[in-house]
Amino acid sequence: MNTVLAAILAVLLLALGTANAQIIKVEEISNFAVEISMKGDEVHAKNVITIKNLIDKPLVPGIGEIRLQKKAPKKLLVFQIPFTEEVSPVKINNLRVYTENGKKISAKVVERKEYTAIIYEIWYPIEPKGELTFIVEYSSPDLVESGIFFKEISIPIGTDTDIRKIDVKISTDLNTVYKDFPETAIPAGSLIFYNAELSPIPLPNIGVRWANIFWSILLLITALVSIAIVKRKK
Repeated sequence: MNTVLAAILAVLLLALGTANAQIIKVEEISNFAVEISMKGDEVHAKNVITIKNLIDKPLVPGIGEIRLQKKAPKKLLVFQIPFTEEVSPVKINNLRVYTENGKKISAKVVERKEYTAIIYEIWYPIEPKGELTFIVEYSSPDLVESGIFFKEISIPIGTDTDIRKIDVKISTDLNTVYKDFPETAIPAGSLIFYNAELSPIPLPNIGVRWANIFWSILLLITALVSIAIVKRKK
């Protein structure tokens, strides 16, 4: 009996080892560069993405996915409620996907419950250990929130492939008064936000959103005035 159990255990361990050995990463996004520009209250994003073949054989990337999500404070009528947050899909306009040589890549937009997916198809082979660069361009009104004195940009980055390096640049005539750009690799299936706050007022970047400071001061003043009015009535 012990011999039979030992044999079964050996077979299970061998099968498990074989299954683990078959999980081989064949590709990654070695560089994901995002160029953001603004026109009014609409953001134009140009994503320059480089896929690297990690194996010693030719690789066809096939179908891939870029995930976009809107993350913004909740609103009361037209006013943002500070220190709150909700997520939703992103509206995508004027989608263009093409290689760095200008060849068109088939792509479509799929809206899911809490995020939007750009599904692309690349059937060009990548040489062993080689790279392929392609560009994804789109416009969206959902990546910027406009307040009284501030605009908040939130750029989501996430794919179904590991991302090794990310570079985000924002081109605007406004002052960047707050910036939160995580310097990190992103595992497949994850979603990270790169946030910036813009203002026509040349305020220093102190590591805190100025809109939150503004609303905190306004609420404090309102509370003090309310207390003063109540005391005066007494």
